[in-house]
Amino acid sequence: MFYIKTSFYNNPVIEFLFFSFLSFFRIKKMMCVSLSREFWQKIFITLNTLFVIFNIILLILGIITQNTLSKYTTILNTSIPAIIPTILFTGCFGIIAALIGYIGLWKPMNSIALIHIISLCIVTLIEIGIATTSAVMYDQFYTTTHSALLDSVKFYYEKPQYEMEMDHLQSEFKCCGAESYLDYRKLGLNIPFSCIIGYLVYARGCVHILTDYIQQYTIVFISLCFIFSIIQGVYLIISILMLNRTMDTKNLCT
Repeated sequence: MFYIKTSFYNNPVIEFLFFSFLSFFRIKKMMCVSLSREFWQKIFITLNTLFVIFNIILLILGIITQNTLSKYTTILNTSIPAIIPTILFTGCFGIIAALIGYIGLWKPMNSIALIHIISLCIVTLIEIGIATTSAVMYDQFYTTTHSALLDSVKFYYEKPQYEMEMDHLQSEFKCCGAESYLDYRKLGLNIPFSCIIGYLVYARGCVHILTDYIQQYTIVFISLCFIFSIIQGVYLIISILMLNRTMDTKNLCT
């Protein structure tokens, strides 16, 4: 029996087949690991690209809203709402966070991955805050705008700055007065030329037109922020799991 066992292990054909199978399984395992890494890299690149695009859109919409409202700071009797600078900051910070993710793929380091995860967590939390406060901002904006524009109609012929901004608002948004052109009539004032087109007068008040305009952006902010908060949340969970796996592997190797 001892002779047979020894001859079995010393058989070159058996040894060749054994090591061939062993090499095959090792290569197969390495291919699976390689494919797995390539798959996750493609996922991370795609998602980070989406994050960059989303934050650029957020930044552009924030700039448009800020520029529009900044033209009427006197007649609106208020500064730019705090949520607008927050949106601009989030857009810039989100782009930086996504770019850190690209750097982490190009130069894999746990410290870079950790910075990427933390910065993206901050962005996600701010976006959730933007989405929840945008609805509240709309109601506050309507109330403030309604009161401010009624006062602006009163001061239209008294203060040049009010006249200039009201004319610009009424011409650009094709509206008249606060609630309607009757606001001027109630105060015994002539209807401004900026309210008149030919023989007609703009019927709708600027409060409704302006708040509808802001509502469009509010809906976009809420939708985008909620959708991408969910996507970024899933991405963060996967990133944290992958980082823990990498750190555990390094600890085992050391």
